Amino acid sequence: MAEYVARLVGVGNTLFYDIDEQPAVYLKGYDPEPEPTGRAVYTEVITDAMKFASGGDAMGFTLQVHPTNPTRPDGRPNKPLTAYCWLFEPAEVKA
Repeated sequence: MAEYVARLVGVGNTLFYDIDEQPAVYLKGYDPEPEPTGRAVYTEVITDAMKFASGGDAMGFTLQVHPTNPTRPDGRPNKPLTAYCWLFEPAEVKA
């Protein structure tokens, strides 16, 4: 079964220019505890990236609500990783 990774491809509603021409950046880890948004760590090495059983699991991880600060000031759920645009792709090393 293929594993999946979360590739960072943009911030907010803005995609990075021509992602196929840019070095890939993957989610390596995420600690939700540092307030108010947690701390994400990234890597350009796909083998060092967090692995997920499916693209859906990877997406679910990026949609998680902050455990100790679950609500933003506007009353909406606090989902810090949704501030970024993600591409969920197989964790295969590309030649």
